[in-house]
Amino acid sequence: MQIIIDKSVKIDFFPDSHKWLQQNPPSEFCITQIKQYHCFVKRQKKKFQGWGLLVKAIGQRQISNTPKVMSIAKHNDYFYFFTEKLNGVTLESHWKNRTPIVVKNLVNSVYKSFYEINMMGFWYSDLCKKNVFCAQSNNYFLIDIDSCHPHTQTYFYEKVSFEYPPLLTEFARTIGGNKKFNINTHSGECVNQAELIAFAVDAKNNFQIPIDKKAKVINTLLNKNYGALYKKLFLNLMHGKINWKETKELLDKIID
Repeated sequence: MQIIIDKSVKIDFFPDSHKWLQQNPPSEFCITQIKQYHCFVKRQKKKFQGWGLLVKAIGQRQISNTPKVMSIAKHNDYFYFFTEKLNGVTLESHWKNRTPIVVKNLVNSVYKSFYEINMMGFWYSDLCKKNVFCAQSNNYFLIDIDSCHPHTQTYFYEKVSFEYPPLLTEFARTIGGNKKFNINTHSGECVNQAELIAFAVDAKNNFQIPIDKKAKVINTLLNKNYGALYKKLFLNLMHGKINWKETKELLDKIID
C-alpha cells in the first residue's frame, strides 16, 4: 500500500512485513521506521471514531501536545492511523515508578489539547493516566485522539476509563439539586470541561484518591476550597452551557 506523509510525500508501506500487537481489541499496533519517519501505527477493521479529527489535524493544523498525525489510510479490510513515535512512558507508568510529576505542566498540556480538540468540533472520550504520555523535559502529550467523537454525538459511556466524568454527576446530585441527572446523552464538551477539573485535583493530590471515592472526595475538596467559582462553572456545565474561560480560571487556582 502507498501512504502520503506530510501532505505530499508518497511512501510505500507493507503491512504484512510488520508484527502487529494487540492493543484494545479489535485494534492492533506496530512501531516502525518508514524511511526517515519513526512511526506508531494503529489499525482496525472499523473506521476510527475520530477519523474526521485526524483529517483536520493533517489538512488544517496539528493539535498541541498530541503526537503529530502523519497519515491515515484505508487498505483492504483495515483503516490505518500513523503518528510520530514518542520517546518516554505513559503517565501511568511514570506514576507507578514514583517519578516526580510537574503538575502545572501536566494539567496545562492536557487542557490545551482538550481545548483545541473541542474547538475543532470533537470531544475526547477516554481521559486516564494511560492516555497521557510523559516525554523528556517534563513534556506531556495526550494520546489516543483517534477515539474522539464529534460534537453532534452526545456523551455516552463506552468500554473506556470512567474515572473523571462522575464528578459532574456527583455535583449535580449533591450540590446542583438534580438527583436524576444522567451524564449519558449530556454534552461531550461539558463533560470534558468537568473531567479536566477532576483530573487537575487528582494530579494535585498525586493521584492518590481511591477510584471508588474519587468523585465524592474531589467534589468535597472543590466545594470547600473554590466554592463560588466551582458552583458557578458546574451549574453551567450541568445545564449544558460550556465556559472555557471559567474552566481555565478554576484550573489555574487548583494547580497554582
